[in-house]
Amino acid sequence: MKELQTSINVVVVARFEQALAEAMQLDADLDADPDSDRWSEENMPFLGVPLSVKEAFAVKGLMFK
Repeated sequence: MKELQTSINVVVVARFEQALAEAMQLDADLDADPDSDRWSEENMPFLGVPLSVKEAFAVKGLMFK
């Protein structure tokens, strides 16, 4: 997606660097407390699954123009 962004404009809000930073922080949190119930499949069933969100949906902290 990042490679095609400049030629076909596939995303409205490109936050590739922020997403990578968030993933790295999550990895550190998981390493620090791997047995916590916080990381259970029941509490976070999609933990680690990459996704994109269509601009028709509200995303906390993002404003679409």
